[in-house]
Amino acid sequence: MVFLNSALPATMFERWALPFALCGLWCGLVMPMLISRAEAEGVVPAHHRPEGGYRNLRQHDADPGALNVAGSDSRRRLWDGTKVWWRERKNFASWEGQEQLLPRHDVDTAALATPGMAPQVTWLGHSTVLVQYRGVNLLTDPMFSERCSPVPFLGPKRTAPPPLSLEELPPPHFVLISHDHYDHLDVATVRALGDQPLWLVPLGISEWLRKAGISADRIVELDWWQESRHRQGIAQVVATATPAQHWGGRMLMDRNQRLWSSWHVRIDDFTLWFGGDTGYDASLFQTIGRRLASPDLALIPIGAYLPRQFMRAMHVDPADAVKIFQDVGASRAIGIHWGTFQLSAEPIDAPPRDLAAASMAAELPVDAFRTLALGETWLLPLPPGVN
Repeated sequence: MVFLNSALPATMFERWALPFALCGLWCGLVMPMLISRAEAEGVVPAHHRPEGGYRNLRQHDADPGALNVAGSDSRRRLWDGTKVWWRERKNFASWEGQEQLLPRHDVDTAALATPGMAPQVTWLGHSTVLVQYRGVNLLTDPMFSERCSPVPFLGPKRTAPPPLSLEELPPPHFVLISHDHYDHLDVATVRALGDQPLWLVPLGISEWLRKAGISADRIVELDWWQESRHRQGIAQVVATATPAQHWGGRMLMDRNQRLWSSWHVRIDDFTLWFGGDTGYDASLFQTIGRRLASPDLALIPIGAYLPRQFMRAMHVDPADAVKIFQDVGASRAIGIHWGTFQLSAEPIDAPPRDLAAASMAAELPVDAFRTLALGETWLLPLPPGVN
């Protein structure tokens, strides 16, 4: 029996025509159908690219007003964004000589060393916040270097030094990392903290941490909606990685190869939500609000939002931050990600002013969503039922 012509093909084209045709059929028709079916069945999460890497649930590609560096063609869009950035550079507010507009507060080192019964939070600059409750010290996106850059002599420089040194910092038990950008994941700070804390990170970052010297057993890597449970002294800690609208990458060739996330953390009867770095997606944050307990405190970014055409796909402005506050159902919030590194066009003191206006427009209770001075500690009310 002969299935095909048994004569040898006369040319190279004839020899490979059938294999190429079958390959084209597989790649062009069968594989997309399998991928679509896998995504529909939940085998491949919607924020995972089947070819590797990650993507946002909302793609701003269809929004003609937005430039989304995390979109379907992120490298081209990054170039488009760079051109917008260069064109708008003359409109950037200068922060030079404006450092005094960043409010500062002497750190209460005694309060940090011996916290009371109530939850307390201390803003250490940018997205770095120390949260203390029930004997647990939790640190978010620790960044203690002078510049957020691949090199120590170029790139955005701090407007003010950290309010305390790493040596003065109470030993953290847990560190939350939101994503891999230089202003949130700093190699010098990571190496200084070392294996002392447990590092809670989104997918893809554990390999980076191991290369930075962190032991594998001190890293917990989670996908969105996965949780990790831990006992620290008398406290039970439950951390859940939650979605965010952002992107990842430290170099041109690793774009979106590491996931970005926000975090929901429960320390016994106190709940915290850390927004990390994010653009606004109503359905995303409303889903967080429905699926998880309403946070007693939310840490929500409010800075790096101008020019809006470039920034809105990845950074909320204060008005969007107020919407996030409402969507996740937070009782109180602190504005973070402002005043420390100039990453955008707005004046250094614009985020708190714009936040106050947005909070008033939304008729939020006074001080429900506020900012802290650099180094300031805020003592929160005890959770209901705690004496």
